[in-house]
Amino acid sequence: MATFTSTAGARLVKKDSTTSADTYVVLDNSKGLVLTGNANGDTIKIDGLSTDFTFKASGKTLTLTSVDDSSFRIQVQIANGGSVILGFLDGGVTASYASTGSAKGVTLAGSAGTQKVTSKAAALADAV
Repeated sequence: MATFTSTAGARLVKKDSTTSADTYVVLDNSKGLVLTGNANGDTIKIDGLSTDFTFKASGKTLTLTSVDDSSFRIQVQIANGGSVILGFLDGGVTASYASTGSAKGVTLAGSAGTQKVTSKAAALADAV
């Protein structure tokens, strides 16, 4: 388990090549995070509210984009059958990916429900 923190004005880029659950801290004065590979069990702590972002998915890649600054993005490639925790200042959700079946695609799950993420950018639903 390791912790990686973004730096001011830069985008943190990491390849998830370990089987350990790592923590990534994304500060609001950075340009975000790109996590490639097959993330599973990792935690991404985001210095912002969930309402500060839109969510979209393409295959196993989940992209969060700031509604205020489109250059601030968080991209995560999630392992098939895997999940990552997205921790916001207003709570957290679990993002998971499945390549087949009824759960195919990227799904966000929170304390109140779930939301399927599509290729069209959308806000996090209140029901999640």
